[in-house]
Parts: sequence; C-alpha cells; structure tokens
Amino acid sequence: MGADDSQRGESLLHRLRFLAVVTLPVVALVSGILWFQLQRGRGDAVLLASGPKGGTYRPLGEAMGSVLADKLGSIPVSVEKTSGSTENMQLLTDAAGRGKPSVNFAFVQNDSSGKAEVRTVAKLYQEVLQIVVRRDAGISSVEELRGLRVNFGSPTSGARRTMARLLNHLEMSFTDCRASFHGNEAAAVAFENGELDAAVFLAGLKTPMVQRLLEGQRATLLSLGQPGVAGSSLEGVIFALPGMEPAVVPAQTYGSYPQEAVGTVSVDALLVTREDVPHHLVRRVVEQLFANKFALMEKHPAAAEMSEIQGSRGLRFPLHAGAASFYHRNDPPLLVTYAEPLSLALTLVLSLGSGLLALREWARRVKKNRIDVYYIEVDAVAQGLAHESPEEELREVRRKLFGLRKRAFHDLVAERLNADQSFSIFQAFLDTQLFEIDRRLNRIRSG
Repeated sequence: MGADDSQRGESLLHRLRFLAVVTLPVVALVSGILWFQLQRGRGDAVLLASGPKGGTYRPLGEAMGSVLADKLGSIPVSVEKTSGSTENMQLLTDAAGRGKPSVNFAFVQNDSSGKAEVRTVAKLYQEVLQIVVRRDAGISSVEELRGLRVNFGSPTSGARRTMARLLNHLEMSFTDCRASFHGNEAAAVAFENGELDAAVFLAGLKTPMVQRLLEGQRATLLSLGQPGVAGSSLEGVIFALPGMEPAVVPAQTYGSYPQEAVGTVSVDALLVTREDVPHHLVRRVVEQLFANKFALMEKHPAAAEMSEIQGSRGLRFPLHAGAASFYHRNDPPLLVTYAEPLSLALTLVLSLGSGLLALREWARRVKKNRIDVYYIEVDAVAQGLAHESPEEELREVRRKLFGLRKRAFHDLVAERLNADQSFSIFQAFLDTQLFEIDRRLNRIRSG
C-alpha cells in the first residue's frame, strides 16, 4: 500500500469518526423523543367518581363519561357510582380507595374539605339547596323542622354537610329533628309514603327527585329568606356560611312549581383531580369537555352552566397545571406580556455590562500608567550616572534599582500591575541597567 493509499484510508476513517460523533447524539435525541411520545399516554385512564341516583352528579357524570369515551380514543373511561361529594373526596385522596377502584377525577362541592393535593379541573354548575316539605305541615322556616321527620341526605353527601353547617348557624343540630340519612331515591320514596315531613336535596335545578315530589302536589319548597332583600335572613345565612352564595329557585322552575321564587343558597359543583395526575391527561379531558359542550347539554341540561375558569378567585382548590394551560391557551406569549419589564431589564444589563467594561478599561489604563511611572523612575535613576561615577555612587544607584524591582513585584502580586508584555519589557529594561552597573563595578575592581 502506497503513501497516498494510507493517507486516503486515514482520511476516510477520520470522516467516519466525525460522522459518528455528529450523528449519534441526534439519533439518541430522536429516539428519546419517540420513546417519550410512546410512553406518554401509556397507562392513562379516566375513572370519574359521580354521585347517587336521583341527583345531578350521576347523570352528568354518565354524560361526561360517554363523551370522553368517544373522544379520548384508546384511553379507558369509566364512571363510579357513589353516595356524593364527601365519598368522592375520600375516593380521590385515599390511595386504598376504601375497597373501590382508585379514582383520578371526581365531582365535589367547592366548600368541601380536601387534602393539599386536590386540584380543580372545571367549574360545572351551581348546586342549589332545595328543602322539600309537606304542604299540610305548615312549615315556613328551618327552625320549624324541630321534632319533625327530616332526611338530610346520605351520610357522605354534600347535602348532609351543608345542612350540618346551616343547623349549627341556627343553633340547631340533627338531634333536634327525627333525622334520617338516606340517598335521594330512598328519601323520595319515604316522602311519598308519608314517612317524612321534609327531605333535603343539594343538586342542580330541575333535579328529577324534586320534580317528582313537587308534581305530586303534596310538597312545596322551603325558603331560607326573601331573595334580593337587604337584611333578610338569607343574607345572614350567606354571611355565616363561607363558600355559599345566595340562590333563587325561580317561580315555575318545576312546571307550575314553585308558585313564587324561593330564596336559598348554592355552592359551585367542581370537577377535581389530584396534583399527580399527568398534565397531558387533564389537558385532554378539559379540552374535550368544552369542545363537546353542546353534546353534553343534550345529555344533561346542567352542562349549560359549565364555563371556562378565568381566575382562581373563589376556588377552594388550586387549578391543576393541565387545566390552567387550557384556560390560558389564548394568553399572549410571555415575551409579549412582559415586554416592557424585560426591555427595562435588558437595558439595565447592557448598561451594567458597559459600566463593567468601562471600569475594566479604566483599571487597565491605571495599571498601564503605573508601569510607565516605573519606567520614568528607572530612567531618572540611571540618567543620574556620570560616565566615570565612583564606586559608592554606582552601588547607591544599584540599590535604588533593586528597590524599584522589589516594589514592582509587590504591585504585581497585589494586582496593581498587569503581568503582561509591558511588565516583561520593564524587567528587561531594568536588567539592562543593572547589568551595566555591574559591568562598571567589575571594571573598577579589576582596574
């Protein structure tokens, strides 16, 4: 093999090595991205805790489950039947799931107690407190429920918790009534059978169970105070129950009933999740719910109240990052939003940089001037020598020059001089002067 062949072989090997160095990181990056995309959706699932029969949670949950199952493709979607808001929160935050499959989405009330990891996904509708009482019982206030047969909702329902707060405000408790704690369906049956004087429902308007009891013409709705009237008992209730808002059941909401508007309270129904649920999954769920809002409305009218969250004010639980990214999708980019402060910051940085450069140049000039002073001093000492200076004068000049060298090194160590070419030239110049003095001293001694 000739020299040319050897050089060509080495050149080819060099090129192959260069190609490998360049392409291997790219291949690794592309492979990593593809792997991430493949893994991203693996294991995703939506398990939604809804609510009891006869309320709003369950049919709305089933409507959402149907839409999401159709729109999320390969992601499994299922809806868990529960007793209501309190159980939903337990299922969401209890890793054991209390014997049931662990849920990652749930319906709860905005005034619910929850752990730190709970996050809001969407605001759904207003849950309205509706207290159905027998027409012939002559009940006109909550206080008149004392001693009567009242169902306050299932033990883990939001209705029970809300009524506990309301009774406490009125200096009452469940023990003041002949209380029972059954779900909506059981309560409706008991009311129709004459076994109850009142039944409490916390749900959206047009709730089937309330509709059913009012249409039976044996029931009416109990008012908590005159709506919209300053200083009414309803305003006192709102003041005492944080998280609650004034609400009205409009006249003829349920066909011919109520015959007059009924004042009551309401609380937001929320779709919540946990902080650890993947960002991309929450984002997709929110996107599909709002993209298919009309389909949801066709399945359940409560979906009409669902609205995008524009701020966190009034929310019991912070927004999940995935939901927030959807709600803020149309916000201007960060650079546009903070253009003015960023421009000011950039100006300050550039000004600071210019100042540092100016300071550095000033320091360089100071050091340059300092070495120039040493040149002048050496030259002044050396110029004072006559051609035939005596030995004592030569020794004195030599001592002064060594003193200047010592001072120069001290300034160099203290960074008052630069260790650059100027300093090297100065040392060479000083050595030349000392060499000349030593030469003349030697000549005197030998002479």
